[in-house]
Parts: sequence; structure tokens; C-alpha cells
Amino acid sequence: MQAIRPIQIILMILMLVAAAGAYYLTPTIKMAEQRKVNLEQMIPQQFGDWKMLPNQIVIELPPELAANLSRIYTETLSRTYVNSKGQQVMLSIAYGADQSDGMGVHRPEVCYPAQGFNVLSRVEEPQSENNKSQVKLLTKLGERIEPITYWMIIADQRVITNRQHKLVQLKQGLKGQISDGLIFRVSSLGANKANEWKLQAEFIDELQLAVPTKLKGLFFGQ
Repeated sequence: MQAIRPIQIILMILMLVAAAGAYYLTPTIKMAEQRKVNLEQMIPQQFGDWKMLPNQIVIELPPELAANLSRIYTETLSRTYVNSKGQQVMLSIAYGADQSDGMGVHRPEVCYPAQGFNVLSRVEEPQSENNKSQVKLLTKLGERIEPITYWMIIADQRVITNRQHKLVQLKQGLKGQISDGLIFRVSSLGANKANEWKLQAEFIDELQLAVPTKLKGLFFGQ
């Protein structure tokens, strides 16, 4: 019988250590199970100077894209709100209970071009006025000009880049947690992008005030 050489013993030990490490570092705790997310109930239909307009479609998705979103996200919410001046803001939230599969959240940079929109500009704001990062897009379809403000939340952390997304996922994975997450998007129609983004910021501020403290991390980040 051939004797087992020391190098073989070392390799076997390393393989056993790697297997054990992979087992113990595999996330098993789902953050989504620790809080029952119901977007319809969590987001008020009326707050501040805003109230929801019934039967308003924010954006019509092609069947293939809609089916893909249904696989990625646990819940979606699309509403249009109007204030006392008649100004309208569209709100769209897509929540996924498991963000560990690599599909991540669905960004407007993909969603809007799928509808035929052109993305005219994209600006990342690492630190906005409310000390929260966000992305501003300017999109156009024919005569329709739609400025957009959006961000992503992964495990209650606001992120705007894939790198930030993966870092939060890794951090939570090392804790044994499977991250949940969402994409939070507001938009409005108008050629004056500065005015529209200002209107959107006012809408976001009023909504943040109306959301219960325990839910602020889920929608706006820690």
C-alpha cells in the first residue's frame, strides 16, 4: 500500500476547512422573514399636501419584462399622487425578499429604454441635500420628458452603484443574513428638469415624514 505523503494530508485538511467554511458562511437568515412587507399598507395614500389618484398607470411594461420583474420581486407598488396645485408625481417601488441571487434590483436605466425611452442624462449624487445618495435621470419618449429620482435599498442601506450593492450583500452574508431590498423611484413630467427634481424632492420629504419611524430604513435607508 502506498503511504500517504504529507502534502496529501495538508491538501485534505485544506479541503475540509474550505468545505466547513463554505457551510458556516452560507447565509441562512432571511431579513424578509423578520418583517412582513406589505407596500400597499405601508405607503399612505394621502400625506402632507399629496393624495393618490386612483386608476393611474405609472408605466406600462411589456409582457416579457413584467414577467421578469415578477420573478425578481416579491411586491411592487405603482401610484400617481397629486397636490393642491394640481402637480403630479409618480411613485414606483419594487421589493425583493431575496437579493442574494445576483439579479438585484431593476433600474430605470434598463426599464425605461425597454419602453422606448431615451436616457438623456444620468447623475449620481453620493451626498444629496438630505445626506442621502440618489440617482437623477432625464428620459424622453417623443414629446414626453420625464425626469426621475431613484435609489436602491439593500438591508436598510441606501446604495446607488453595483459595487455598493455587492459590498452590503457581502457584509450581510458574513453575518449569515440573506438581504432583502427594493428600488424606490419617483418621477414627473416636464421639460424644466430642475423644477421637476425640486418637486420630487418635496414629495420625498413629505412622504418620509409620513412613514412610521420603524419603516424609514426600509424605504429611505439608515
